[in-house]
Amino acid sequence: EAAGEAPRRPRLMSADQSNSGVLSGDRFMLQVLRAIEEGPSLEYEVGKCLAEKNFRGSPRLAGVLEYRAPEREASTLGTLFEFVPNQGDAWRLSLDSLDRYFDAVLADTRRPGEPPIGQGSLVQRARQPPDDRVIDWIGTYVDRIRLLGMRTAELHVVLSSDPNDPVFAVDKKSIAKALP
Repeated sequence: EAAGEAPRRPRLMSADQSNSGVLSGDRFMLQVLRAIEEGPSLEYEVGKCLAEKNFRGSPRLAGVLEYRAPEREASTLGTLFEFVPNQGDAWRLSLDSLDRYFDAVLADTRRPGEPPIGQGSLVQRARQPPDDRVIDWIGTYVDRIRLLGMRTAELHVVLSSDPNDPVFAVDKKSIAKALP
């Protein structure tokens, strides 16, 4: 704690997650792992990679809590990340937006009997802009989810940027098989 700063009282996070989170004031979140395995955790590996490459699209890794047994690889017990105040997560945003979408569709007296579906394959339709009525029904969610997609793409570009990193090296053969 900095001089003159109020003490940070730790508190448990109330979000439903696969690990336990402890907030320290409004600056840090300690994620305590529930399943411990030998070696670094995925949370630590990803956080370390993003911090080393100065990626600012996610909370920065501030530290790691490890257990070192004799003659064994260190196991991650927890990771400490900067805390970014927020109003929820993308999952809750999506569920709430889906509720509003169905309410808007059901309340629209001008809605067609069939949903407006574009031509072509699912991939081709995904590349087409949505119908104006759909945009009216979806609202601001379109822009928010587009931004989330862009940030997710940026994150993956950073994670795959070092072809010599065995943890994040891109398997081009697998990608080529997955593409249409």
